[in-house]
Amino acid sequence: MAIYFGGAHGFSALILILALLAACEACQLEKKCGLNPRFWLVALILCAAFALRFFKATPYIGCFSAALCSPQILLAGFLIAALKSPYSDYPSKTLLPEYITIVVFGAFVLCFSRLAEIDLKIAVWTAFVIKFSDIGGYLFGCGFGRNKIAPAISPKKSWEGLLGGIFFSVAGGMAIAHYLMPESFKDVPTPLV
Repeated sequence: MAIYFGGAHGFSALILILALLAACEACQLEKKCGLNPRFWLVALILCAAFALRFFKATPYIGCFSAALCSPQILLAGFLIAALKSPYSDYPSKTLLPEYITIVVFGAFVLCFSRLAEIDLKIAVWTAFVIKFSDIGGYLFGCGFGRNKIAPAISPKKSWEGLLGGIFFSVAGGMAIAHYLMPESFKDVPTPLV
């Protein structure tokens, strides 16, 4: 409904919500590993990135993206934290996981928003391909999952589920591309569609 009425902006808003949910889960997983990211800070920065993109603040979004991906920003944060408290594990247990989470999910939000502006059908197709991966991973993992990937962090994830996710993602993406969206993929070589 959001895509039908909101078009690219509605789709981008859905992506932001999904990114916030995924970032929350990532922060919880990081806490299980003994790290201490602050989800509120991650969410605030992701919403700021989305707002800049939504209001077409192109020069600012470029600066924002460069700042997020700049190792100098990370290094400066580490140095400031180290000068403030030289024996603290704050930089490695808080700053680094926050930075990585922001970069990964910030890129997710910004790339999907841009893709939706270019071609909404391809953006929706990409979202379906990702969802097919989840479905395949769940089905194959529940049905055949014997070999665990990382039982201490995520006890239900298995190698069989990973392979099932890849298979469903490729098969579902190819089926949608071939049968429902042939005009969007007309320039792609036939063996790939």
